[in-house]
Amino acid sequence: MKPRLPLILLIAFLFVIATIASVWQMVEKQPITAFHQAVWLLLVIVIWTALADYLLSRKKNIVKIQRILPQNIILGKDTQVKLIITSTDPKQKQPLPITVDDCLPPDWTTDTPEITTELLPMSHYGVEISYTAIPLLRGETHFGGTDYALPSRFGLWQMIFRQPESDDTPIKVLPDFADIYGADLMSFRRWLQMVGVKKNIRRGEGQDFFQLRDFIDGDNIRHIDWKATARNHRPIVRQFQDEKDRQIVFLLDCSYEMQALTDGKSILDHALTALLLLSYTATHHGDAVGLMTCNADDERFIPPAKGVAQVSQLINHIYDIEPTRQVFDLENAVERLLHQQKRRAWIIIITTLDNDNAQDNIVLFKRLQKHFPILTVGLRTPAAQEIIHTPTENAEQAHTYIGAKCRLDDELTAIKQLTAAKIPCLATYPNQLTAELINHYLNRKKSGAW
Repeated sequence: MKPRLPLILLIAFLFVIATIASVWQMVEKQPITAFHQAVWLLLVIVIWTALADYLLSRKKNIVKIQRILPQNIILGKDTQVKLIITSTDPKQKQPLPITVDDCLPPDWTTDTPEITTELLPMSHYGVEISYTAIPLLRGETHFGGTDYALPSRFGLWQMIFRQPESDDTPIKVLPDFADIYGADLMSFRRWLQMVGVKKNIRRGEGQDFFQLRDFIDGDNIRHIDWKATARNHRPIVRQFQDEKDRQIVFLLDCSYEMQALTDGKSILDHALTALLLLSYTATHHGDAVGLMTCNADDERFIPPAKGVAQVSQLINHIYDIEPTRQVFDLENAVERLLHQQKRRAWIIIITTLDNDNAQDNIVLFKRLQKHFPILTVGLRTPAAQEIIHTPTENAEQAHTYIGAKCRLDDELTAIKQLTAAKIPCLATYPNQLTAELINHYLNRKKSGAW
């Protein structure tokens, strides 16, 4: 509770007048006048009235505030927060001015921290107000309750109350890949229809058994079914078709190198965006998608599944993933993946290009390649590319240039080593990853390779 401005001004005015009158009376040695006495008496009355107003109003809490948030709260995007304010005082007859200050999470910002409106009597509907806030950090967060201020009974004080947060459920702030649920989804679908592939069954070299038939010239002798041949006394071959239930599993690197910033977002944020949009694309083409994290604080594995609902599953399981301080441990990731994933799947490893452990990683990639088709997505460093094209003017910039040049050389060396080892590699920059990865997937679908 704090005094309102009219009370402060009134007390200050009366005090100044009373003080001036007292000083004048002492200097001029004049008797105390009725005016002098009236001013001091009025000052005392005002003070006692203010004290009585304070004592009568300090425990008066007559407000209930309900907060309504949108279903999807997206990092860095405007979030409309609605507050419904209702009175719980049956004695209230007239509207009261009320100032509301919602206690935002520490990593949110808003241009309207306080909103003033009217609190209607209890017999009326609640007042709805809204403001816009922007979350600056994804993951789980909480509001701290709601502060509000009301005038006291005589209007001399501003009573400040806090309504504590009644719901402890954490609020999920999603990265901007949640836009796939928004208006941009229609244009994204149209794009997929233009460049997408048609669903068709190709009988031939796929992995799913289709039928038995007589051997004809040109058939692969490896497909001869010897038991059926012995029973029928003529060559019988197995015929296959493309897998109807293809699976994609992302192996996502969450090590410290994924925290580098590009276009205001970390490399990991770019990877998450591409991962989710490719998952959305794959599910609409009938494929199943799953995910395994590597070097995250809380390692996660989401088994492959079909349908758009799987995209929601992925969002709800990875929205709060952040880069850690760990070094990329591919060996541990390969062990876990071989243990968890039993069915044939296309493994997409999303990481940064690292020449320091390139040879060791190639051995592990080849081991993984014995069980699954793989694609290594090597994310390059845009900052290094910008630095080497910036003129150097001093020793510090020269050192920075040398470091960037070494980084680029390491990336090119890593790409050459992966290519020489016949490890499929998609080397790209983080801000180009989404388009590159989806186009690679669609080309793979069209070619029938899996």
